[in-house]
Amino acid sequence: MSHYWHKNFRQIKQINLLLLLLLNGSLANATDIPGSARVIELKPLTDTTAVLTGLDLLVQHNFAPLKGKQVALLANSGSLDRTGKHIFDLFREKYTGQVCAQIMAGTMHAAVTLTSDSEPSDGKKIVPATTFLDTTNYRLSTVSLNKAELLIIDLQDNGWRESLSIAILVEALQYCAQAKIELMLLDRPNPLGAVKVEGPLSAEGPLTLGLPLPARPGLTLGEVVLLIVGENWLPLSSFSLQVIKMANYRRAMDLYPWQSKWHHPDERLTSRDACYLYGALQLLETTNLSYGEGTDLFYQVVGAPWLNGQQLAELLRGQKLAGVDFYPIEFVPQRILGSTTLPRYVGETCSGVQIRILDWQAYEPIKTGDAIIYLIAQLYPHRFRWTNPARIDAVSGSTEFRTIVNIGGDWQGLYAYWQAQLSDYQKLRLHYLLYED
Repeated sequence: MSHYWHKNFRQIKQINLLLLLLLNGSLANATDIPGSARVIELKPLTDTTAVLTGLDLLVQHNFAPLKGKQVALLANSGSLDRTGKHIFDLFREKYTGQVCAQIMAGTMHAAVTLTSDSEPSDGKKIVPATTFLDTTNYRLSTVSLNKAELLIIDLQDNGWRESLSIAILVEALQYCAQAKIELMLLDRPNPLGAVKVEGPLSAEGPLTLGLPLPARPGLTLGEVVLLIVGENWLPLSSFSLQVIKMANYRRAMDLYPWQSKWHHPDERLTSRDACYLYGALQLLETTNLSYGEGTDLFYQVVGAPWLNGQQLAELLRGQKLAGVDFYPIEFVPQRILGSTTLPRYVGETCSGVQIRILDWQAYEPIKTGDAIIYLIAQLYPHRFRWTNPARIDAVSGSTEFRTIVNIGGDWQGLYAYWQAQLSDYQKLRLHYLLYED
């Protein structure tokens, strides 16, 4: 077997700690990161024991860190405070007349209003520029920022390397550095928890090119940006970056214990299960298998018209994959309203398996996805095929996984190597963690 792909990280840099008194006399910690980045820890003024996001704390402090600047807001439909209000509505109500641009990433939540004007006290009306970003177009411009002095990013991430949130974050870092615009990121929880790290490690991901991250980085978005800047992974000139840290958040918190309703910017990730299973089944996008697109079980099932779901379920159970079980299922993908593309096998009855998570802590998404693809490829060598070999190689960091599937090699040995390969990343990651377990 050829040598596995390996990436050496840059030498770990030291983080200097600085304590400041600011914001109406409340105590805040400010941590300087190499590259003109700073972490601001705001003291909760109310709900002092509750988990508070960067947005919650910014509102509690009456937007004091903004110092009256005209701002552009970059958010998605998960950018809500702990009461369920969207950041656009909060700024329109409480930071009147200072929002000159609203940029929405992904699917717009029905409750979010983008067209309301602001009326400052001096009578001059500001009409915020409105821009929508998705995976086909997530570039920023002078038009989208509309002369903003500060870009505020508040994005709910999905916890995986291949995410629109990280792609947009990279674009924002590069644009703000070039345009000399200040950037502030309001941190949010990782919906998978920010403890576990799972391979493979790759710097060739379609949405994260140049960032040597594992498939499951085990970081909040605020920690991701500190790692990128601190390790000089992007060619950035001097610029101002602030990260507003969460209060009372612990890494082991997986999903919003302080919110009763699931909110996620990706309309396909409709449940807790789907968000966890996405890491396993996103690999199916590079094959001729259905992963539930066009059904109510997006990223929760796998199948095809030529599969035997009962047989596949039994074989997968025999793999003794931790924290997960498999059940035979039949489903029929349907057209998606408003989509210009058709789901795979639309209108055809697919036989396959539904994946159910039994133990959230033990479940290993990448290992589960690898097992599914490998077993189907061995069962149906004349039916299974790769539809996008270049992408699966980019996501897995090399040609190794695809080659092993094709020849029936030791996929579990490769998975074990991926995990061992993360030793350097794990050490590097420790220097940018903002929260305790």
